[in-house]
Amino acid sequence: MSVYFQTERCIIRDWVYDDFNVVKRMLTDVDVVRFMSGEIWEDEQIQLYFQYNLDKKQFHHYVISLKENFNDTDQFKGHMIGYVGVNPFLFEKKDNDNNDTDSKMVIESELEWVIDKSYWKQGYASEVASSLIEFGFQLYPNINRLFAFTKLENIGSVKVMEKINMKLFCKGTYNKENNNINNNNNNDNDFESTIPKNIIKTDQKGVYIIQEEKVIFYVIYRE
Repeated sequence: MSVYFQTERCIIRDWVYDDFNVVKRMLTDVDVVRFMSGEIWEDEQIQLYFQYNLDKKQFHHYVISLKENFNDTDQFKGHMIGYVGVNPFLFEKKDNDNNDTDSKMVIESELEWVIDKSYWKQGYASEVASSLIEFGFQLYPNINRLFAFTKLENIGSVKVMEKINMKLFCKGTYNKENNNINNNNNNDNDFESTIPKNIIKTDQKGVYIIQEEKVIFYVIYRE
């Protein structure tokens, strides 16, 4: 089992079999999934997702566990309180400098954190997400910025993004017909040449799409 990084109270580690019950509780909790896919996960989905992480087939997803009950010597890996991810996703980029109306898809990276409801409002999300930034840039050395996004009404996650010094990139309206984001606000000078597109996140059955009208993106740049 590998430990990837640590914070003041947490250890970010590989998945172990003992994590399953926590994962199942989280992904069947309506409050936890509300700002994810919005739907309770089925047993088959949970089992496949969990096995993917055990086999390290999932894109850079890691367990958050508490230091206070972590003991590598006796093989007790610490109680799981959530997970983090550094997920690749696609942006459509237009080459305005060359007056090129064509576009190309470029890989960006998104930070993700999901906390078990029992540990909400205790500062764990911002504590882990802050260290996740440095870890994300290490994973993707050729990427100069990292994104995080959520549904607009997810005030808690927005506060975490702001607390870890991420800046507003854009707000958008999700178009369910063509799976695109129509941008209606942004604070980024580079935004005109980089348009969020196809907001799709991979799950163990294929893909799911955020089925919500309003989304918000935050960004942080490599120092």
